Amino acid sequence: MSKKFYITTPIYYASGNLHIGHLYSSTLAWVIRNFKKMSGFEAKMLTGADEHGHKISQLAEKNNLEPQEFVNKNVEKFKLLWEKFDIDYDYFQRTTSESHKNFVRRIFMKMTTNNDIFKGKYQGFYSISDEEFLTSTQAIYKNGSYYHPVSGAKMEIISEDSYFFRIEKFQKWLENFLDKNSNFIFDPKIAKELRQNFLQKGLENLSVTRKNLKWGISLSQQFTNQTIYVWLDALFSYLSIFSDEINLDLPKEENFWNNAEQIVHVVGKEIARFHCIYWPIFLKSLDLRLPTTILTHGWLITSEGKMSKSKGNVINPLDLLEEFDPEIIKFYFSSQINTNNDSIFDKNLLENFYNSFFVNTLGNLISRTVALILKYFSSPLIFRIDYLDWIDINFYEKILLTLDDFCNLFNQFRIEEAFRIVIELAKNLNRFFDIKQLWMEKNLQKLSASLILVLNGIYAIATFLNIAMPKKINEILDFIGIKEANFRMITKLDKFNEINFKKLESPFFPRKKY
Repeated sequence: MSKKFYITTPIYYASGNLHIGHLYSSTLAWVIRNFKKMSGFEAKMLTGADEHGHKISQLAEKNNLEPQEFVNKNVEKFKLLWEKFDIDYDYFQRTTSESHKNFVRRIFMKMTTNNDIFKGKYQGFYSISDEEFLTSTQAIYKNGSYYHPVSGAKMEIISEDSYFFRIEKFQKWLENFLDKNSNFIFDPKIAKELRQNFLQKGLENLSVTRKNLKWGISLSQQFTNQTIYVWLDALFSYLSIFSDEINLDLPKEENFWNNAEQIVHVVGKEIARFHCIYWPIFLKSLDLRLPTTILTHGWLITSEGKMSKSKGNVINPLDLLEEFDPEIIKFYFSSQINTNNDSIFDKNLLENFYNSFFVNTLGNLISRTVALILKYFSSPLIFRIDYLDWIDINFYEKILLTLDDFCNLFNQFRIEEAFRIVIELAKNLNRFFDIKQLWMEKNLQKLSASLILVLNGIYAIATFLNIAMPKKINEILDFIGIKEANFRMITKLDKFNEINFKKLESPFFPRKKY
């Protein structure tokens, strides 16, 4: 049986339109899922919508809609965006689904039975827009008011009955866990910040319910007028999709969650704390299996800074489709954005990258190779190892080393580095063309050997790129006569022995003037 792999995007808050940051998160999860599938895993990807909370009910009222009607409309926008960008997924979880709500109620009751939830009184600061409680030390004090340290939203003072989770009880366990699992938090900078800002200051018990909040997961009469708070609700959406398979009294029973070799959550750095501190503690309290990696990433910003409505610099992903193919956008996000840092997104950068790599490098490599084959050969080229010279052998080694390095980097989730070496391979193959001056070669045996080498390189590049842009790669593979993108096929150097090439009627990547 194939090994199992599970990856999730953040559960996107259903308060409005998605922006390119959401597209970036989903693209990362999607290309990793695709890589794992090509590596032989039964790989599954989950995305979904976080639909509860005070902010949602306020926005629904502002739009003269019931909350459920409001989130239904926004969820359809999400699904349309993924459809337009050809991002398929295996699971879509909504926190308003009955199966999710019932599972979270079961979770809450089990935590209560375990004495990890207790009744108390919450007094402190609350940000409606962030759906987050903070203490006065965590909030930013300015001009007589308190503000959220990340969003800058003004915070309200709240005093009400609440149920709390005993976070303090698990602090020592979490510190030991993070010490022993240094790769649990992908970005070491994030890990350091969380230790300094939260663990070293001491974790505080967490309010997990709100009083008289109508739009959320309501509790039984035993917990009068209490609604489960958004993070206990949202985080368990990663697990509630398997609710039929999970027995909270026997948490180690076999199911997809427990059987997965790896469980990876892709999240933006702004929600790292909830996933790196609260989520593992919640799971530990239930004796449930923990994820293997929290793949945090930086923000996509513009030249004006972080995107916000007030600055007017929010980029709608659908607007990009008016100028760019969705696969080009996804590959750009995968290969040109550094996961561990904030990165500027600018259409000019995307335009320049398209013309530089796809037109001048990869497109040129394909067209010049096929043109020479059609000019000098009327029958299939035959791979003969005795036709190779030392330069050919050296470049074959580059192709095979790229395969090893690409897979190693992808398995470490160093995605942009993995694609960087693929881009470099394409450049090297063009250099090979020029070093050997293939258009000048009169010895047809030597020429055929060199052209087969380049074809093998093109196939390798296409196979790597298939992870991010399968539609365009299928066109290229169909043209060069090899129907399947397969890592194992990269090492089969005689795969073109029976291929007859036809004229390339139009370039795969036409030059565009924007």
